[in-house]
Amino acid sequence: MKAKRYLLTLAVVAVLCGTSAMAQDFTKGLLYFNDGNFVLAKKYLLKELNGANKDQAYYLLGKNYQNQGIKDSAAIYYQKGLEVNPENAFAYVGLGEIALSSGDTKTAETNFKKAKSISSEKKNPALWMAIYAAYMNQATPNVEDANDYLNKAKSINKNFAGIYITEGDILLNQKKIGEAATKYETAIYYDKASKEAFLKLGRIYVKSGNYQQSLDAFNNLYQLDSTYFPVHKERGEVYYAQGKFADAEKSYAKFFAAGEPSYNDLVRYALILFFNKDYNKSLEIVKQAQALNPTSPVANRVLAYNLFETKDYANGVKVMEQFLANAKPDDILQSDNEYYARLLSGAGNDSLAITYFGKAITPKNRIAMTREIQSLYQKMKRYDKSADIFEQLYGEKANLSPSGYFEWAKENYYAGNSEKLDSLTKVAYLHKADSLFSIFTEKQPDSYLGYIYRARVNSSFDPTSTQGLAKPYYEKVIEILEPKGEPKLDPAKVERKRELAEAYLYIGYQYYLKNDMANFKASFGKVLLLDPTNDKAKAALSGLK
Repeated sequence: MKAKRYLLTLAVVAVLCGTSAMAQDFTKGLLYFNDGNFVLAKKYLLKELNGANKDQAYYLLGKNYQNQGIKDSAAIYYQKGLEVNPENAFAYVGLGEIALSSGDTKTAETNFKKAKSISSEKKNPALWMAIYAAYMNQATPNVEDANDYLNKAKSINKNFAGIYITEGDILLNQKKIGEAATKYETAIYYDKASKEAFLKLGRIYVKSGNYQQSLDAFNNLYQLDSTYFPVHKERGEVYYAQGKFADAEKSYAKFFAAGEPSYNDLVRYALILFFNKDYNKSLEIVKQAQALNPTSPVANRVLAYNLFETKDYANGVKVMEQFLANAKPDDILQSDNEYYARLLSGAGNDSLAITYFGKAITPKNRIAMTREIQSLYQKMKRYDKSADIFEQLYGEKANLSPSGYFEWAKENYYAGNSEKLDSLTKVAYLHKADSLFSIFTEKQPDSYLGYIYRARVNSSFDPTSTQGLAKPYYEKVIEILEPKGEPKLDPAKVERKRELAEAYLYIGYQYYLKNDMANFKASFGKVLLLDPTNDKAKAALSGLK
């Protein structure tokens, strides 16, 4: 049987296979193989085992398993490839590489010798590079023997792009990113239509964070062949890495329309849709991923996140519980605990939500997560806990914003009026509130807010109002809120009627205690102007009649 030349590039396959349905399956299988999608590669290559390219399909299936580290299955397919075509030189190379990895140098050399003996392949640089790669892919490479094959390939045709692609692959495995990129660029220099070189060059630029250069490579690949669907996914990956989720979504949508997505592709697309806030579409895609891999923690994670965003809290809690039960501790992210906490809170379990917000705290998000906890304490009316968090976050800081001091003071004020605390603890919170409201009034002297809250705090210290502790603060509230230059109070011109009425009610009572009935009547009259339904003022004034 005459051997076929195994350059294993898409252009060569197209020439070999024509346009039959079987050839299309083989082309797809090779395309998915080069894309690293071993599941779909196997699916289409198996369809070709009764076709014209079955010897190549057997070889690629063997390589598919070998790349996954499943050596026994790889050897079986290599052997079947040789049964179909005894001159399948690359199958011998595959068997030789497996033997090398097992330490059987003698068997490896025998297989390599058989590969080299096939006359039609002796002048094929791809064969010599395959043997070179077999030596270099070992845990401890035999560089000296490998270089003999590299030099032989170059002596046959130094312009063969596959030489430099293979060298780039070896360097990439050695984590020599820059050197690998140079090899892929060299491959493109010799073959400006090498899709594999452009694909690998673009990917390596992504690894090194050179996103514009990666896009240039992928765009060149697109210009070569707009139907080459992996390019859409690769461009989507670049946009995803840049945080350009709308562009990433568009690219992945093109990939999904042209190609057949793997489980990993489905999860990535679901993530992109999630970050682009297209939660319903993300839910649809992640459920497809779950159908392929129902026990995968990753799909459950994305599903739970989407269930939170779509307000399906009860189901989200169930999914997240399953995720946390199946995930390894090292695989649990900060965001997993954060979303679980949010789902728990949405489902009404605020106490447990606080626990998981606590687990989500990192040095970078400490303040944000602590404020989430604080908001839950506020929701639960545990103002003492909320005030304590303020103390924890800001107690040593000397210069908060006015709004920061005001919010901090309010939590202490509410804690000081909580029925759940003993009297001594409440007094301590009230004193802290008074101190903080005092700082606020220093920073915002024209705001009535600090004064009215200081008045309320001091009213708590003086529940019968006989000491008049709140009087100076309510007077300040009146000074700020009462319209200036008006001979008579006009309620229509008052912006904060309720607060001003509160101040007049207290001041009026102070006049009453001093038996100053004229000012008492005037103050309570203003209360009724501002709030005609105020029962205290009405009762007090009617009692004087």
